[in-house]
Amino acid sequence: MRILAALAALAALGCSSGPKPEEVEKIRSDHEKLRAEMINKNDLQVQLYQEMLAKTGQVLERLVKAEGAVADLQSRMDRLEDQVKALAAASPAAGAKTAPPGPPREGPPGAEDPPKVSMKTVEQILLETEAAIAAVRAGKTKPEEAAHQLKPFAKHAAPRILDELRRAVTQIEYSIQLEAVLAKLPPEELKVPVQKALSDKGLRLSAARVVGAAGDRELSKVLEPAAAGDDEDLALMAGESLVRCRNAAGVPALIRCLRSEQRDTRTIAINALRPLNRGQDFGYRAPLAPMENAAAIKQWDEWAEKFGKTIFD
Repeated sequence: MRILAALAALAALGCSSGPKPEEVEKIRSDHEKLRAEMINKNDLQVQLYQEMLAKTGQVLERLVKAEGAVADLQSRMDRLEDQVKALAAASPAAGAKTAPPGPPREGPPGAEDPPKVSMKTVEQILLETEAAIAAVRAGKTKPEEAAHQLKPFAKHAAPRILDELRRAVTQIEYSIQLEAVLAKLPPEELKVPVQKALSDKGLRLSAARVVGAAGDRELSKVLEPAAAGDDEDLALMAGESLVRCRNAAGVPALIRCLRSEQRDTRTIAINALRPLNRGQDFGYRAPLAPMENAAAIKQWDEWAEKFGKTIFD
């Protein structure tokens, strides 16, 4: 400011070598603009820092709650393992009993007896499921291998894996592996357990991700009510998974999320929508607030009205 004042004084005195009044005014104007830009940038940095602190606090609060839940679930797991050991000890004794010999088989000489069908008992299924889960947890088995092993009795294995997934809430890598196992089980065997999981606050986001990873359009129908619901996080995940399964019911949910106050939600939504429109986003920019994206959102609404319902037909 002192420099500007000195320049102005020289100009007023008519110093031939000094700047002209209009030059001084331009310098003053440029200086004010630069000062305003710096203030705006500082305010933005403070706002972003405050948002980061708030989100960090929320994460810490969730982790504290999760630790208590994990402790409770661990005690239940210990009890279940004791039950499995008891069943394993009892199985040989039960299997030692043999049925009395039946009457001689009638038929032509040399004919072979029909092959006996091996039926797994509930105890055997439970033991094999626990063994597969333990192998995934220890990193000894890949999700594909575990899913192949559990496929014959996926109807019984899927609920147990979902229960294990609830227990693994703080173990991100392990949770990802469990979701991968579920996604590779037969879709028709996932429908009922996934529907139940969607009503569980601790499992519903994982259940939605599993459906998206499975990529089965028929199975994805279980997510349609969630995509239309009021829970923004669930609607976003359901919408993303639905379009991955080529189910157009996910499009309205993703467009609603473009109006979210959360930048992360807006980013995920536009990234899921853009490929559906051949890479075009109508100029939507996730870092900007919904009001600043109003024109782009309007174009997305019009696009959805025209193409959204039939895009996968």
